Formats: sequence, structure tokens, C-alpha cells
Amino acid sequence: RLIADLALEEDGILQSFPLVDLASRAAVDPFAEKIYAGHRQGVSGDVLLVMQPGWLTYGRTGTSHGSPFVYDTHVPCIFYGSGVNYGSTHSRTYIRDIAPTVALLLGAPYPNGTTGSPISNLLD
Repeated sequence: RLIADLALEEDGILQSFPLVDLASRAAVDPFAEKIYAGHRQGVSGDVLLVMQPGWLTYGRTGTSHGSPFVYDTHVPCIFYGSGVNYGSTHSRTYIRDIAPTVALLLGAPYPNGTTGSPISNLLD
């Protein structure tokens, strides 16, 4: 918790989440819920950080793995080809559903660790 508190003193850090508190905070904090959904026990760090909107932790050109802000979480998702229904939707779709959807379209097994489900209104 000390490291999480110290991180908040740095420029660009909006919130910090000690892993030990993340599950309980996810129940009441929308950012914590998104961070919790994206963390992986044993792989993610002990303190998870949310940068200020528009800040990147990567110093070179390019991008990062996103943030919990709307400009990073509400993006187009386009599928095309055999087995895909024609049309569009504004239904809530989760990133965790993309891998099982692609696997189903390819006739392949779901990837290890898959937690989502195929996007049903997209499939023939």
C-alpha cells in the first residue's frame, strides 16, 4: 500500500490499486472493476496504475495497451467474411468475447484462459 500511495505523487498517475485491495474495490469503483477484469493473478504487478487521460507510460512513438477511459474502451469492432451476419449493432460487446468468436469462425478450439463467449448476434 505504501508504494501505491507513493505512486500517486508522480505526475500523470490518476489512481493506484494495490493488488491486495483490488477485488474489494472492484465492487464499488468503476475504474477498479476494469483494472480487475484486466489483471492476471501471478502475472500482473503488486500495484496497478491508472494514468491520467491522454498519458502513456511508453516513451517512444506508438501506443499502449489502453486505459479504462471511454476513448480507449469504446472502439469499432469489425468482422467480415463467411459465417458472419450482415449488419451492425450497438449492443455492448466485451473484448473477452473476441477470441472465442474468432475461434468459432475458424473451427478452432478456444484459446487457453478464455473467459468470454462468442458474439452470438454476429454469427450465422
